[in-house]
Amino acid sequence: IQIQAIAMQRLKVILSVGLLLMVFSLPTLKGQSISEEYIPGFYITISTEANEVSFTCNEGCAWTELSYTSEDLSGKGVITEQGFVAFESEIEASDEAAPGFGFSVRRDEEYIRLYSFVGTAWTELSFTLQDGEEQAFDQDGMRE
Repeated sequence: IQIQAIAMQRLKVILSVGLLLMVFSLPTLKGQSISEEYIPGFYITISTEANEVSFTCNEGCAWTELSYTSEDLSGKGVITEQGFVAFESEIEASDEAAPGFGFSVRRDEEYIRLYSFVGTAWTELSFTLQDGEEQAFDQDGMRE
């Protein structure tokens, strides 16, 4: 019986030491999870007038204003922090020259749809926008 008690006590010590080693070997997290990726910040306002869609970048872009007709936006062009520069198939997220963010825009009779492929927490945003109205969005989604 004493041998069993000693064996149990040693087992508890070994398990305690093992647990302490595990706890101290875990990475220290300072306000973020291990899988969280850095998403660069931007702040863009979109507005419409007739068949024109206008973008104003207030933060995080090399451009200030971009304007396109609805027909221009139908060809899968991509808006990045550099402007309306490429097509989705030409930009690889793993490429060193890949943009910090990139999204395509579609407009139909009812909705404006934004489809992100890199650099945002969202994959799709859709909303209605009357002529003369504005809608703001950023890397996290819609803003007021």
